[in-house]
Amino acid sequence: EDVQTEQREILAESIRIDAIVVFSDRFDFTTLRERIFPFLGRYNVFEYKGEHDLLLVGHFYQYSFVELGLMTVRYLSEERIDRKGRRWLSQRSARALWRRLKAQGAHHSSCTVILSTADAQRLREEVGFQPVSDYSHLKGTLYRQVLSENRFVGSIATYLVVLNHLPVCAINAPLLLLAKGRKQIEFCRWLLEDAKGLTVEEKCWYQFYLIDYHLIQDEEVKKEMRYDLFGPPNHNWIFEELAQRSEEE
Repeated sequence: EDVQTEQREILAESIRIDAIVVFSDRFDFTTLRERIFPFLGRYNVFEYKGEHDLLLVGHFYQYSFVELGLMTVRYLSEERIDRKGRRWLSQRSARALWRRLKAQGAHHSSCTVILSTADAQRLREEVGFQPVSDYSHLKGTLYRQVLSENRFVGSIATYLVVLNHLPVCAINAPLLLLAKGRKQIEFCRWLLEDAKGLTVEEKCWYQFYLIDYHLIQDEEVKKEMRYDLFGPPNHNWIFEELAQRSEEE
């Protein structure tokens, strides 16, 4: 409910944000180190740009302002009232909040994550995105622009993930569902062959998503995957078991 309220306060009707993720005070940021997005901050804006919705410079600034507005609204809840009854951002409270987040392992107080199938090289050069090589599973696909860095409220950054450049591995599987072209074919072949790091159940679910949501572009791969999933060897028992578990829960 809080997130929805903030969206109405911050976003103009012309701006559409795919998702806003806010972590609670109890969240331990050290748990993100082995996750797909280890760099997330306390307040996060997510945006997906597909084949027919290319990333433009104007979009970058829109998302950045939304990110700044989201963080500002959150930090203003740490306000103080002076002797004349005026409301001000409490420097002490804001600094204490960032110190706590930083101690937990947070990289930023706020960040935007743009997931794009296209590379948007011209935009990267114009805006000043820098490559990030800190995370092996995102090597060659992750770029960052630090918008603001402050010792009291922490840093604000925007990350660009180029989906079609992602290394094919288990941790990236959820993002590879959104890849297109050659990278999608590479991902599908990987699922059909070894899919190292995935359980049989996970492997089947990813194939099921690709087929059921009509994401596969290559007809030959589509036929192979349908045969692998619904023909011999038959894995339908997995879906029957999952359905039974859901009913029991």
